[in-house]
Amino acid sequence: MVLSQRDTMDIATRIHAANGGTRGRTARLLRYINGEHDTPRLPSGVSPELRRLAEDSRLNLLPLIVESHVQRLKVDGYRTKGAEANSSPWADWQANRMDARQSSVHRDAITYGVSYVVVLPGEPSPVIRPVSPRRMVAVYDDEASDDFPLYALEVRRSATPAGPRNLARLYDANAVYFLAAEEHGGGWSYVEHREHGLDVCPVVRFRNTYETNAEGYTLGEIERRIPMQNSLNQTNFSLAVIKEFGAFRQRYAIGWEPPRDEKTGLPREDAALTASIRRLWAFGDPDVKLGEFDATNMDGYLRAREDEVRFLAVLAQVPPQALLGQLANLSAEALTATGVGQDRLIEDRETLFGESWEDVLRLCARVRGDLIAASDNTSEVIWRDTTARSLAQIVDALGKMVQMLSVPAEAVWSRIPGVTQTEVESWQRMAREGDSLAQLAATLDRQADTATEPTPAAEVPASTA
Repeated sequence: MVLSQRDTMDIATRIHAANGGTRGRTARLLRYINGEHDTPRLPSGVSPELRRLAEDSRLNLLPLIVESHVQRLKVDGYRTKGAEANSSPWADWQANRMDARQSSVHRDAITYGVSYVVVLPGEPSPVIRPVSPRRMVAVYDDEASDDFPLYALEVRRSATPAGPRNLARLYDANAVYFLAAEEHGGGWSYVEHREHGLDVCPVVRFRNTYETNAEGYTLGEIERRIPMQNSLNQTNFSLAVIKEFGAFRQRYAIGWEPPRDEKTGLPREDAALTASIRRLWAFGDPDVKLGEFDATNMDGYLRAREDEVRFLAVLAQVPPQALLGQLANLSAEALTATGVGQDRLIEDRETLFGESWEDVLRLCARVRGDLIAASDNTSEVIWRDTTARSLAQIVDALGKMVQMLSVPAEAVWSRIPGVTQTEVESWQRMAREGDSLAQLAATLDRQADTATEPTPAAEVPASTA
């Protein structure tokens, strides 16, 4: 049953009011991704120069962690187990250009802990639309086990003839309800609703993990790395202070005092000992002694920063060279070993995200009225192999599978890194066409051989005189 206008506005108002904590949390995570970290700790009463150094000392490695994971997650097909061709909902994936747009879904889930995809009827195909958790919140009857929410509220700032205004969409199992924020913060005003006919709330949630914090929020990869990022910024600030104030040698003079101004009694500025390549300090008093302080040794701070970056890479399950940029004569086996932790994390995310993408594609089939594909629980998304391995090593292993284990050659084409399902299907088509031409050529050769064979002597008719 479609909600009444009063119930729609009441539910939207209650969900939006209860979502204040989520908005504050995602705003903080976005701030850290953009490099707007908390300023390193400073003693009270510091100078503006030190505050500027503290702000400039923020070394933002969090986007590298997120992108290192996102770049490994690429859905490349949707097929029933054992099938060579993709299932029918894959056409809707291509029509919505999800090859490119899938990365935004994975990025939001890894960054914030969750992300959402909305599926609605459209022409000529269903519409698949990623929505950021900064704009949407979903309410579930059973948070742990329900595939689809009871309600989902999407709020975005949009331009209207009356100026910028918050617009909202409330989703449930029957319809999409369109609302607009009232001018003076008095809640929502009803605009219209459109029935979608899917019998479920058409919102699919992508979770980075099933683990939650004390407030019940699903944890992303950024929230757990903020303390380590702050510690790295503090170390980088200490290095900046040393470079600014202690990296050069301080000189001193004992037994000498600069001339003073007769009126003020203060040291004259023009008599200061300013170091320069064109200046020579000379003192007539033989008791004056000159010396210098050693520059502060930065080696310990540099090692500390490198160790913190390496520790951050270990916690985030990212290959250390992705953050440190250090490669020193590493073999292919050594490089593979450094990425084992990330390989395990990517396998886990492919399992979690894969189930959600299958829900999305089954919703597309339901929109089309394809009940067989909508209830098909055997089809699964195919992930592209993005493991960092030598191509020659992989081809050699696949060739041995074909030769030694009698695996059909076509069965291993999809295992070649970087090869898409479209390319595999093209190769299969060319192989079939090649076989047909070969069969035709063999048939024509046999016919030509038969036509040119000499007739046996016994079959030659006797000549008549």
